[in-house]
Amino acid sequence: NYLEEALSAASIVGNLASKALNEAGSMFDPGSVVESELPDLVDNLGTFFSDRVKVILRDEGMRSDVAEALCANKIENVASFFKLAASFSLVIESQDGVNLVAGFKRGANILKAEEKKGPLPEGAVVDPALLALPAEQALHQALAAAAATVDAKLGTEDFDGAMQALASLRGPVDAFFEQVLVNDPDPAVRTNRLALLLAFRDTTREVADFGKLAG
Repeated sequence: NYLEEALSAASIVGNLASKALNEAGSMFDPGSVVESELPDLVDNLGTFFSDRVKVILRDEGMRSDVAEALCANKIENVASFFKLAASFSLVIESQDGVNLVAGFKRGANILKAEEKKGPLPEGAVVDPALLALPAEQALHQALAAAAATVDAKLGTEDFDGAMQALASLRGPVDAFFEQVLVNDPDPAVRTNRLALLLAFRDTTREVADFGKLAG
C-alpha cells in the first residue's frame, strides 16, 4: 500500500544517505573534526528512522515492547519488515509465544547471574557428549533444527514459517528448565549448559531482541 511504499522509499533514501556519509569520510584527513563526527551522523540517521517505524507500529496497535524488540535489529527493507512484524506480533500474543518469552526471560536471568561470576562462554559450541540428560539433548536438537529453519525462512521471507519454528521451541525450553540444573557442580557441564542457553538467545535474536519484551 501507499504507506509501505513511502516507508520503503524512505528506507532506501536513508541507506543511501548512510552510504554517502560513510564514503564522505574518505574525503577528510584522518582525525579531522568532520571525519570523526561521521559515525555519529550515520548512527543518528539510523536511530531516527528506527524511531519513526516504532511510532507507526504503535499507531497500528502494536505493543510498545514488541515494537522495541523488532526494531532492535537493523531494518533493511521496510515492506518486508512490516510483514515480519505482523507474524511476530501474532505469535508473541499466542500461548506458545507467552511461554516462549517466559522461557527466554528465565534463561536471560540465569545468564545475567552467571555473568557476575565470570565471563560467559560467548561463541562456544555446545558439546553433545556433555549433554547427559534427555531434556538438554532434546533442546540442543530442537535449537539446531529451529536455527536452520529460521535462517532459511527469513531468507525467503516466509515470516510465518520462521515464527512457527521459534514457537516450536516452547516445549523443549519448558522441559529444559523443569528437568535441568544449569549451575551444575561440574564446570564443564555448567559451561556447556550456559552455551546451550546462549544458543537459544542467539536463535531468537535472528528475529528480534526478546530481552525487550515484557513478561
